[in-house]
Amino acid sequence: MKKQLLNQSDVESFYKSYTNESGSYKDGVLRVNDETGRVEIHFYNEIPGMEMSVVTARVSEDTLFIDESKDENIVVLRFVLNSHLYIKNNDPDKVSLVPIDGACMYSTKNRYEYIVKKDELVQFVTIRLDLSSMNRFNGPMWKGLEALVKSDKPWFLFESLDLQMENNLKDVFAIQELKSGRFGFTLGKIATLITQYFVQLEQRKDDTKAIGNLTVPVEVLMEIKSELIKNLERKVSVEDLAKKFHMSSQKLRINFKAFFGKSPGQFLQQERFQEAERRLIYSKDPITSVGLDLGFYDSAHFASEFRKRYKCTPEEYRNGD
Repeated sequence: MKKQLLNQSDVESFYKSYTNESGSYKDGVLRVNDETGRVEIHFYNEIPGMEMSVVTARVSEDTLFIDESKDENIVVLRFVLNSHLYIKNNDPDKVSLVPIDGACMYSTKNRYEYIVKKDELVQFVTIRLDLSSMNRFNGPMWKGLEALVKSDKPWFLFESLDLQMENNLKDVFAIQELKSGRFGFTLGKIATLITQYFVQLEQRKDDTKAIGNLTVPVEVLMEIKSELIKNLERKVSVEDLAKKFHMSSQKLRINFKAFFGKSPGQFLQQERFQEAERRLIYSKDPITSVGLDLGFYDSAHFASEFRKRYKCTPEEYRNGD
């Protein structure tokens, strides 16, 4: 497996280094197209305290990227669209790769490794924010978040992409094809994405258990998440998950909530409704089938629970009423 060290303390210099190898870097755009794969990165650093990389890549061999930085006051946000980055499981007896998608935030104080798989198209946006810039989007940090951001212990916060975030992220990649207006439109969309992330994160504010340092590896929590999403049609017990992943139910609940901001049950329900939204808008599947596929007892149960959450029926939601 190829290894690539990413010097997050000087991102632009890292991109420029490809110019002397197999790519070109011009006007903030890195392009590589050779036997190692095809990579296109649009880099924006015109705003003080914020650097943005819009990445589309397909590599010809599995590549391990290692994020390293000694910056003390930087957080990284990463939004992954319709593709996966993979976290390498550090268990020497287990060689599986755990996919991570959605939106996440972590500190540069801790080393972070991820894998781009051979021939798999990946699209993601990486944003580096210093703490003052973070406060512009988030407002004054609430106590729990401030303590976490300043902690030297490993932490990692995950938020699922709702439909608004997903559509804005799609727009970001489409905008990179523009010949004029690219910077302004990109900045606007990414500023919206960052704001949406912090708005979702704000929901954890009053729950002290919904944020904190982790005592379970991130890759294990992502495996648990994948297990839940694979079983949207049925209820998965915390006890069964804890047994499968070799930990106590309490440890699983505490770490899952600190990472995802919700209990496993709440997270499962959220994912059901978000998948219901996608299918109601983008498919012609019968509403009854959508409800049954996502674990609701029948169409009446689906309609009742949907109305509680969206103040309208699934049919009204599909029709835009």
